[in-house]
Amino acid sequence: MIREPATSITADPRRRRTARGWAALAIGSELLFASLDYVIEEVVLVGGVVVGPLIASIRLGSRGTAWTAAVGLSLATAVAAVEPGTDDVEQRVVSVSIAVLGAALAIHLARVREERERTAAWLAAQHAVARVAAEAATLDVAAPRMLRAIGEALRWDVAVLWELDADAGVLRVATTWHAPGRDVTAFEELVAEREFPRGEGLPGQAWALRSPTWVTDVAEDATFTRAAVAIASGLRSGFAFPTLAEDEVLGVIEVYTSESRMPDVELFEVMATFGTQIGQFIESKRAQRAMQASSAALRRSRDELEATLGGLADGVTVQDATGRLVYANQAAADTIGFPTPAELVAAAPAEVMARFDVFDEHGGPLGVERLPGRQALAGQEPDPVVVRFRVRATGAESWSIVKATAVRDADGAVVRAVNIFEDISEQKRTEIGQRFLAEAGRAIGASLDYATTLRSVAQVAVPSFADWCAVDVLDDDGSLQRVAVAHVDPAKLDLAQDLSERYPPDPHASAGVPEVIRTGNAELHSRIPDELLVQAAQGAEHLELIRAVGLHSAMIVPLPAWRGALGAITFVNSETQRAFDEHDLELAAEVGRRAATAMENARLYGERAYIARTLQHSLLPPHLPDIAGLEVAARYRAAGEGNEVGGDFYDLFDTGDARWAVVIGDVCGKGADAAATTALARYTLRAAAMRERRPGRVLEQLNEALLRQRDDRQFCTVAYASVDVGAHGAELTVACGGHPAPVVVRRDGGVEITPCGGTLLGVVGDPELAEAAVGLSPGDAIVLYTDGVTEARTPDGLFGTDRLVTVAGGAAGRSATEIARRIEEAAASGELRDDLAIVVLRVPDSHNGRRPVPATAALPRSGELFDLRLPATAEAIRSARHAVDRLAAGLGPERLDDLRLLVSELVTNGLRHGSPDAGDWIGLRVHRERELLRVEVSDPGPGFDAALREAEPDATGGWGLYLVDRLAARWGVDRDGRTTVWFDIPLG
Repeated sequence: MIREPATSITADPRRRRTARGWAALAIGSELLFASLDYVIEEVVLVGGVVVGPLIASIRLGSRGTAWTAAVGLSLATAVAAVEPGTDDVEQRVVSVSIAVLGAALAIHLARVREERERTAAWLAAQHAVARVAAEAATLDVAAPRMLRAIGEALRWDVAVLWELDADAGVLRVATTWHAPGRDVTAFEELVAEREFPRGEGLPGQAWALRSPTWVTDVAEDATFTRAAVAIASGLRSGFAFPTLAEDEVLGVIEVYTSESRMPDVELFEVMATFGTQIGQFIESKRAQRAMQASSAALRRSRDELEATLGGLADGVTVQDATGRLVYANQAAADTIGFPTPAELVAAAPAEVMARFDVFDEHGGPLGVERLPGRQALAGQEPDPVVVRFRVRATGAESWSIVKATAVRDADGAVVRAVNIFEDISEQKRTEIGQRFLAEAGRAIGASLDYATTLRSVAQVAVPSFADWCAVDVLDDDGSLQRVAVAHVDPAKLDLAQDLSERYPPDPHASAGVPEVIRTGNAELHSRIPDELLVQAAQGAEHLELIRAVGLHSAMIVPLPAWRGALGAITFVNSETQRAFDEHDLELAAEVGRRAATAMENARLYGERAYIARTLQHSLLPPHLPDIAGLEVAARYRAAGEGNEVGGDFYDLFDTGDARWAVVIGDVCGKGADAAATTALARYTLRAAAMRERRPGRVLEQLNEALLRQRDDRQFCTVAYASVDVGAHGAELTVACGGHPAPVVVRRDGGVEITPCGGTLLGVVGDPELAEAAVGLSPGDAIVLYTDGVTEARTPDGLFGTDRLVTVAGGAAGRSATEIARRIEEAAASGELRDDLAIVVLRVPDSHNGRRPVPATAALPRSGELFDLRLPATAEAIRSARHAVDRLAAGLGPERLDDLRLLVSELVTNGLRHGSPDAGDWIGLRVHRERELLRVEVSDPGPGFDAALREAEPDATGGWGLYLVDRLAARWGVDRDGRTTVWFDIPLG
């Protein structure tokens, strides 16, 4: 830190003489001890020179003490060097060391003393300036005393107070001061003649920079414009600092000294404090002068002011220091509820406050101490406040923005408070009404359940619009039902409900809720006198309950609809005693209209939703049939609104030939058209299944029906499977018309996608429809689904076929119900973009016998029994056996075993010799020609030598045609692009 050099001992003659005396005493003591040490040979006394610096530290500064210490140490060193006969070098070194340490201690003590003296001087100066500011009435009186306190405490020789003329943008001299005995007349005269613009010269720079400015050496500073006169006056250093009030520069103080001082950070801070003290004093006096001038002007123009204020639309009042009104205009009297301003002024404050209730902007209580006028009288500067007035006699309400300003006397004391009431009642009414309508609108639109909607409306109305609110609606039988009630006081809510239950309104009453519903006309009761309560009461107890609820003001509005009012909403004010008016009635009626519209929409939506649900249920089987040897489960979830009928459907039915059909489909679109197409598809499939056994032919007939149905070509996708439960599981023949292929879930966790595909139904006249055979062993399952499953949006993205395969595989070995549940939950974990339908068929693990066949089941006299395309894999052998098992009822056990053996051999030959590629198929066709059963097995190969040869007894192959020749009535081979081996087995 840069510090001020020690004060020169020559600055003040008296101080200079005192300093010289102490210096002489210190040096004399040093000479004394040095002389004694030199004269007395046997004793070392040179360490006594330390007394000199210690004496100097009592009065001299740190610089003088250091100079004295240097003289003593020089004497000690000289004596040690020239003293004869002294051999005790160690003693002399110790003595000199003590002198050195004593000198250092003396310098430190001198420096501490300097700091304390300087701090004490600064504090004394600040106290003096504050005392002058408190005592002086004007700046002319205070300024010389302040400058003298600063100059004497900080040892300045000259001080100048510059006052800022803001209009002219220059500094002018207000006061000068100089230390006694200094002749600086020439300098003061020069200063008084100068004006300093912003940024020019020492005071101008301090004004421009808003910070202290220092001149270290007047003679060497070329920017100092008064250097010559200052030097001639004996001034060496200069310093200027601004006087501030709330960061505003009001002037500059400039000081000079004959010493050559360096800048000192602590001195800067002290001088800045002086600048703030003086600036605040100047500002306060300016404010007092302005207030005094204002008060004088106010007194001179009182009559004009009263005439002007009396015609204002805003209310104006003036309070004295005790809070009593001394002035009010007509607008203020109207706001507060007095006929004339004179009566308002004459009334006591307690009487005025008793006329009305005061609330804040939000309806909360507003204490008198929070009123701007009271705050202004307390010396505060209050912010404007929105005040809600309610006249107790009438219940009328008004809103005003209240502002208050304090009027002070010459001493700064508050003597008056001026209040201004700006009426904003119309704006606030509009604002509250719009807010109430907005909140009610949000409540009305938040639910399609009308009871919930009406309860929300009642809760929104309380307490912002009314103290309590009740909603009554007409039931279908014409009786009234209260569906909602809300009260600002929860303790009275039960009382209000009990009142409505014990004393329902007379349906034939000429007023009240029944009359409003009957006529559709709203009722407004701004004030409800006790006489009206007595007239409406049904007895003494009823009257007591009505009075306990507290009915001050009420209005009833209808819930209008095209066929008449649906009910009514009752709004009541009790605790607040606020009177409803026509504006409130208009708002309430609008809420009633909106609520009634919501009720109509809710009822219409409910009816449509009920119709949609009923229609949707009619398009799905009411329950799934019990199928011996199979577990069956289904899931359906609609993705649309409640009044939209989905296009997804499924069905499971007996085809009448000991087999079952399972169907799942998806009709394009939603709504009535989709429902009609769904019904057409379901019943067409059922009818076609009774005539056709092949799934492909069944879908062809549905395609024809769709093409004939309408011109707009409504189309759909369908997966159809014929299911036959046999001794070793179940065999399915699946055909898909543009529908996602079913997924087969094996017991061991393997998942296969059925190789079937085809064209959309209802689009072209000759669709391509492929069939595929699927065999299910115990523990296996097949999943039929609509694209709502794979197109579902989950948190991880599109559900897709891969996710379906993963979820289905993870449910392997589970029941059909569990498999369906897991798939549904996984797909519906996000957003369903379309309806979702799932059907799962599963052969239970305990399946170990043939499904019982009804006694009447028999093979038809002629015609095709089935025509399958089996995937060209090893699974085709098992699928072929399961397919043959469905003929058990017509063949008998022996013939069935022969047939299973022959079919297995020929399918094996087709796989081995036909060498099918991936995606190829093995054909298995069975049909009856009177008493013969013809079986055809085809493969994609070029054929083989059909010459019959004996197989070797130990051969592992070659038995196929040999067995056919032995067991069949006849057989043969046809080649037409594919190789077909056929044989006949006699029946009977």
